[in-house]
Amino acid sequence: MAGEPKEVLRNGRVLLDAAHALIADHRRAVADVHGALAPLRAEAAREQLAEIPVARLKDVTDGRLRLTPLARTPDAVDVSEQALARRIVQEEQERLGTARREEDAAP
Repeated sequence: MAGEPKEVLRNGRVLLDAAHALIADHRRAVADVHGALAPLRAEAAREQLAEIPVARLKDVTDGRLRLTPLARTPDAVDVSEQALARRIVQEEQERLGTARREEDAAP
């Protein structure tokens, strides 16, 4: 009889450790699901916004949306800052490369 309470206590600690591990696994699983869902939500939002004409977006935002001349073009699309930066760098490299070639050809 003397060993029985210690055994119960030991089993209780094992169960408590298992419960803590289960909670930690659940939190990791929820975080993984949220991480996987975030890009899908963002893409779905982009697709839905792309289907809305830019002029209609101004109506929906009660006129708070300011349209630039570029946004008024029918084929305006959203580009990420990273994609835009790459395009600007590429265009500048091409421009400077052409400028260097022109300088080298000048007498």
